[in-house]
Amino acid sequence: TGPVRKEISEEIWSWFKSVSDDIIAKVKSIREAQDQERQENFEKKILLIEKASHLTALFPNQIKDWQKMGNELDEIFNQWKKIGPVPHEKNEEIWSRFQEIRNHYYTERKQFFKDLNNSKEDNLEKKTNLCEQAESLKEEEEFKTTAEKLQKLQDEWKTIGPVPEEHNDLIWKRFR
Repeated sequence: TGPVRKEISEEIWSWFKSVSDDIIAKVKSIREAQDQERQENFEKKILLIEKASHLTALFPNQIKDWQKMGNELDEIFNQWKKIGPVPHEKNEEIWSRFQEIRNHYYTERKQFFKDLNNSKEDNLEKKTNLCEQAESLKEEEEFKTTAEKLQKLQDEWKTIGPVPEEHNDLIWKRFR
């Protein structure tokens, strides 16, 4: 805008300086509040990391427990997303720690179900073998000893775990 008259120059400068200082003070106050909020968010996320770490410290051996753990971990992740940003210099570190816990959970879960499916195939083979043994007893004439043998086969059946779903009903009907 150009220079102003000398007699009002000092007054205008003082006014401009006052307004600038007010704006700078407000911006500084806002940034301090944001920094404080980000630090609080950081602490909240640290608690979620600890909670997730504690949750995944011991992995289950039952399908229902895996599902329950997965739901709880998903809930922790939903809370994580709602919290908001953390200080920029800590963002990558904290996200990596949390993601590492989640990745470890999913890796272990994948391995559990892979092992479970492998054991289902083994169980199908064992139950097929029991069916063959039961079928060989069909022609037996000695009722009492045959009933005892069938009872033993039934008891053994109960100790064998699950089979693949597509074979479950068929193998059961065959055994019955």
